[in-house]
Amino acid sequence: MDEGDVVLTPAPYYSGFDCDTGFRSKVNLVGVPTTCENGFRLTVEDLDAVESQLLAEGKSIGALLMTNPNNPVGYVLSEEEIRAFVDWTSSRGIHYISDEVYANCIHDRESEPRFRSVGELYSNEEMTSKMIHLVWGFSKDFGLSGQRVGVLFTGTASLLSAMSALLYFSGVSAQTQQTLSNMLNDESWTDMFLLESERYLAQSFAMI
Repeated sequence: MDEGDVVLTPAPYYSGFDCDTGFRSKVNLVGVPTTCENGFRLTVEDLDAVESQLLAEGKSIGALLMTNPNNPVGYVLSEEEIRAFVDWTSSRGIHYISDEVYANCIHDRESEPRFRSVGELYSNEEMTSKMIHLVWGFSKDFGLSGQRVGVLFTGTASLLSAMSALLYFSGVSAQTQQTLSNMLNDESWTDMFLLESERYLAQSFAMI
């Protein structure tokens, strides 16, 4: 991607994305309009319409940014939707970014569609060839936003190189890495914590 390229994301979207994309990366975030009639879910037809408009304006699309589960609406993407969006991006040679920071903030795991990570649906080789990038962090699922620790899963060498350079001066401390490693390695505690979180989320959802 180059400075000035467009990153698409379904609107309404998390307002922090404006800062994330504009201030440092110098790309233009464009919200793809959605409607309440289908629960503000993005469709390939929505993408086609915005693509035609942007190309007519001489603008280049560099990526599609999806949050799954969605923020702020809260819906979960189906496997069919994910595959359709990846097919759309890969056929055009643009990046697919899956922000899964709310992956475990789900109050009913039995309802359809069930959450599927993009990392489950594609092999490492496919993730690389289709330019799929997965982002996750501890801030939402574990309430650890103050730790500022996240994960980028990608096979794109140029992106990894750029991230390595950026993180040289903002690496995660050894103490923090050890603490989080110990936490995740305690699988019984982690499972218990996430189940309790799901229970409280369900209670909050019922109240609303």
